[in-house]
Amino acid sequence: MLLALSVALFALIHLVPAFPRLKARVSAGLGKSYGPAFGIASLLSLALIVLAWQGADRSPVYDPPDWGFRANLALNFIAMLLLAIFLFRGRLRQVLR
Repeated sequence: MLLALSVALFALIHLVPAFPRLKARVSAGLGKSYGPAFGIASLLSLALIVLAWQGADRSPVYDPPDWGFRANLALNFIAMLLLAIFLFRGRLRQVLR
């Protein structure tokens, strides 16, 4: 529960700049210390997330089959090859298109 609340706090702190009127109101109240206060609040909420994560119970969400590890390696290898071909201009890039 603490982990969920700390993530929600982190999200709320970072939503303040998304709303101009709210940011202006908070900035007017804090003055020049808005930036440092925002940074300190962000760091404290991040530290709370880390502490809550360390104390949270571990439970597996998914247990892959035995062949899943090898399939993951093979598919990631193919994906990286295709990404490299896409990033570097050349004849293979035109062939793949």
